[in-house]
Amino acid sequence: MLGPRFSTVIGLFPDVIPCPPDSDLMRRIGTFSDEPSARQFADYLASESIDATIDSDSADPADDPSAAGPSVWHLWIRHENDVARSKEALTAFRANPESAQFKVDVQQLVSPVAANSSAAKQTADVAAEPASTARKLAPSASQIAADTQFRTDSADDILLADEVRQQRTPVTIAIIVLSVIISFTTNFGSPRGSAKPGELSLEQRVYRELSFVDRDSFDQSGGNPFTSIVDGQVWRWVTPMFLHGDEFHLAFNMLGLFFLGSTLERLQGSFRFLILVLVSQVAGMLLQVSIPPYEWLPATLHGSPFAIGASGAVYGLFGFLWIRPLIDRDYPIHLDPIVVVMMLGFLVACMMSWVPNVANGAHLGGLLGGVVVAVVGYILSPIQAKP
Repeated sequence: MLGPRFSTVIGLFPDVIPCPPDSDLMRRIGTFSDEPSARQFADYLASESIDATIDSDSADPADDPSAAGPSVWHLWIRHENDVARSKEALTAFRANPESAQFKVDVQQLVSPVAANSSAAKQTADVAAEPASTARKLAPSASQIAADTQFRTDSADDILLADEVRQQRTPVTIAIIVLSVIISFTTNFGSPRGSAKPGELSLEQRVYRELSFVDRDSFDQSGGNPFTSIVDGQVWRWVTPMFLHGDEFHLAFNMLGLFFLGSTLERLQGSFRFLILVLVSQVAGMLLQVSIPPYEWLPATLHGSPFAIGASGAVYGLFGFLWIRPLIDRDYPIHLDPIVVVMMLGFLVACMMSWVPNVANGAHLGGLLGGVVVAVVGYILSPIQAKP
């Protein structure tokens, strides 16, 4: 969260772990050492209407005879909501693969995608084949390294390629639209007064209602930053993110929100993404308001209830996307290390005395909020299935 009249920009582009072709951001939940077991379990998932696919990390011997030999088969789940159930089933399968539960007549299966198709011929064609027909991939080490390098186009291609992944990002778009409208409505943190003496203009009324604390209430309470919150105006925890100090402040925050937010919302879903945004914003405001003006603290870290901007929430998204892949090896997106260095470097640079009017407490609080959501979300998820 940046203070009025100050802004900067950093490019934020998530990276993607290589997934099967023609896929969206799928989740790899486990591996198999042999193809029959992989196909058997994938067929079981298909019988449970779970859209899954398997692929091998070795080349097809028909194409490359020198590649014949042991290979590892990866199991991918398309929908985030199916991951937990699939992991539980995988644990049971590893414990007893001969269980009747996992004996499936593949000739009677129709894949989830085909089941939803209105084309009868397509459905019949799919039903005639095993539901777990694998896409055999043969990426070399150099190809994998190239695919996992920092890039700005491949991520979007994968994110937008498949219709079964959530394509719309209503929360991200709503935040951007509201921020633009409200920032212009309040004249970018400098609301103009009314032509009528003694009356507040629309710009002033909107700005005062959306700030963390009402200025008059703050003065009357003797400087209590939480006085408006105590009065029941709980929306003020969130609404300062829609206010911005100037056009650059708005533009750069919205760029960060768009690149990080649209990616995470597509992957996590709108509800979970909204929770992440709210936790990050509230954590940022809480720390920003609560830091006391100790003499041993740099002035740039002193708290203030009048901070505005969405960069606390943006740092929360960054914190989530930075930490989650570190603790969840199968998380399908991650930030390139150079982006992490840039974001953390910017965080530290803003604490220097030569960078004025920056709500560093909001940056730190938002970052911590995003990290907490990443860790708690991982802990609450089912135990990772082991190969």
